[in-house]
Amino acid sequence: MRLHICGDITHLLPGIATLDIDILDVDHMVDMANARRVVGDEVVPAGNIDPVAGVKNGDPERIKRKVRETFALAGAPFMVNAGCEIPAGTPTENLKAFCEPIR
Repeated sequence: MRLHICGDITHLLPGIATLDIDILDVDHMVDMANARRVVGDEVVPAGNIDPVAGVKNGDPERIKRKVRETFALAGAPFMVNAGCEIPAGTPTENLKAFCEPIR
């Protein structure tokens, strides 16, 4: 089961940690390292790159760097994702950079 709640869910994380979920979408205003600590290693965090500033208005190199940084904070397992929906008008090259494997 996947849980998606928009916004800053930091105060909800302790309760979320008690739920039987597999994937937790983490919005961009939530500290990813803290989310990982609170929900534990059995839940796969997905996110939390800012969909506008980080993906739509970013550039490919900055996006790749942000994906690597977010993975470092979340640890494995981890699902690359924006903090919320990717906005219309996001440049194709940014989407491609966002989808490249983490090296």
